[in-house]
Amino acid sequence: MFNFSKSTSISTIALVAFLLTCFALPVFSVDLPFDPNDYSFLVYDSESTGSSIRDAMKKILGRDLTQSEIRTSTNPITPMDIATHDILIIGSTVDGDLGGLDAITLSAGITGRVILTGHDADWHYINDSKLYVKQAAEKFLINAINYALHGGGTGMLVLADIQNPDLFPYIPPAWDISSQNIIPWGDDVNEFTTEALASGVYDNLDPCDMSDWNGTYHDIFTIATGSPFVPFELGGVNNGDTITIAQTAICPSPFTLAKTDNAPADGVIIYNELEFFSCNYSAMSGNML
Repeated sequence: MFNFSKSTSISTIALVAFLLTCFALPVFSVDLPFDPNDYSFLVYDSESTGSSIRDAMKKILGRDLTQSEIRTSTNPITPMDIATHDILIIGSTVDGDLGGLDAITLSAGITGRVILTGHDADWHYINDSKLYVKQAAEKFLINAINYALHGGGTGMLVLADIQNPDLFPYIPPAWDISSQNIIPWGDDVNEFTTEALASGVYDNLDPCDMSDWNGTYHDIFTIATGSPFVPFELGGVNNGDTITIAQTAICPSPFTLAKTDNAPADGVIIYNELEFFSCNYSAMSGNML
């Protein structure tokens, strides 16, 4: 039989209550530039052998994703899903199943900022053995999510790592984006573009941080002439290959994309936030960002 004094019992109860209160609160890995409770997240998990998107989101958001926030090939993304969420995050897809992603659905539903990235930051954030790599991947993930969340509409972040000959079947053809698989050699980032630095996606990062994610640059995206996307990271021979690309907003039909009258030659205007293009329809012109 153990005997505790009354004061000891009260102290113990108080300590237990304090600890329960602390552990009941969300625990963030870092100070987030956004409150995850203010946004609804939709995550596509290809359920690949290297998929770590659920663990990454748990560590970043400080909570488990609910079943209504997760989609897979057997639970495809629907137009309603996109309409009711602020951001779609597509996780690493090595040997995964992309059958739950449809180009028509994404083309109609994604109306906010889009980032297509040629590296699987979620896998390296969770699984990489090197601390500095994990930290760089975490910073990129948080910055990229923050960028997409604050663009208005429903944004999308693609954490690409595809080893399938049929690359990115879910990317809408109207986006004029082509891709090339470069496994197993990968590629290095030589510089961030002016637009990328202004966006905040690479705050507290530099090209060496990104290129040191050994083996992460598996896919290269190329922008077609006239595409509204712009490069964020440049690599390859003579910086000729686009590694990561972004678009601030998708214009809803029947709008078409055109440069604003006062836009410089590359179609980029820098204000407090990025503004790449405006949407124009007939004689009317309106900024959709």
